[in-house]
Amino acid sequence: MGLISTPNARAVGEVSTTAKKPTFFVNGGYGLLENKPYTARFGYAQAQLIYPLADWALKNTLKNVSLIYLDFSSGHDTASAFTTAFTAGGGKISGDVAVPSNATDFSAYIQRLRDSKPQAVFKFLTSQSPEFLKQWRNAVGPHSEIKLLGTAETNELELPVLGDDASTPTRRCRSCAA
Repeated sequence: MGLISTPNARAVGEVSTTAKKPTFFVNGGYGLLENKPYTARFGYAQAQLIYPLADWALKNTLKNVSLIYLDFSSGHDTASAFTTAFTAGGGKISGDVAVPSNATDFSAYIQRLRDSKPQAVFKFLTSQSPEFLKQWRNAVGPHSEIKLLGTAETNELELPVLGDDASTPTRRCRSCAA
């Protein structure tokens, strides 16, 4: 059908334009279509979820947020989109933690987040999200005042696997309604 990962989509987009052959992106990061007339996206860009989430956070008195995200192009795009939207509304980013895409031990990263003293943590960890949530709950406890914000990476299908860790207060954005 098409390309999913941002690094592949970036590389193939240039080839598609040069060869004048159409390419379809099922997903992929922000800014992939500019100056590429032979490409089309049939999914969404993370920014389409993140801008409403940042707006929701600001409207719900969250003014100080730290970021944790995967250290690859989609992670950087996602963190940049949240930062842009959140700071434009008067919010402050108090911590910025990029983690390797093969990370399994989040203890040092969690400590860095806690040290930044945020009201909330915005996370973009895709497949590592369940492990992060388990370690987060063990480190900060189930009744932490620090809220977690995320996109569709922790969906309803994963919640039974998480067990008690699913009760960690997390705000996901679908439409960011109340």
